[in-house]
Amino acid sequence: MNCQKLRQQTIALGLTLFLLVGCGAPAPTPTPPPPGPPKAGHWEGQPSVSFDLTADGKIHNFVIVIPFQDGSCTKELVQEMIVGVDGTFAAEIVTVTEEHIDGKFDSATTVVGTFLFKLCEDVFAVPGSEGDWSAEWVQP
Repeated sequence: MNCQKLRQQTIALGLTLFLLVGCGAPAPTPTPPPPGPPKAGHWEGQPSVSFDLTADGKIHNFVIVIPFQDGSCTKELVQEMIVGVDGTFAAEIVTVTEEHIDGKFDSATTVVGTFLFKLCEDVFAVPGSEGDWSAEWVQP
């Protein structure tokens, strides 16, 4: 291929790119980076929820006060929950009532989740107490 023909093709390619970008062709939307790992430390939120998160992604001391029948119920999870690489965690409470609590860290300092409890102390309720919860990082 001679140099003249190569220059013509290069100019044609450059002109085509200019026209595509300059004439309204949408620029690719950059993908936002995934949130960093959640901060280790103490977390608190609503409805009255608190827990501690270790640097290696383990949740301890999870306590939530939920509305239950005509009052409220304090649930303390004795099992630790492990935060997955996608920021999610869950605890299936092993009872005949199929209770659970789960969550997902949507940033390094915020988390949202859901709960379902049908048993509080010795009171069983159907359909139980089900809802959403959220928390924020408070301190290391």
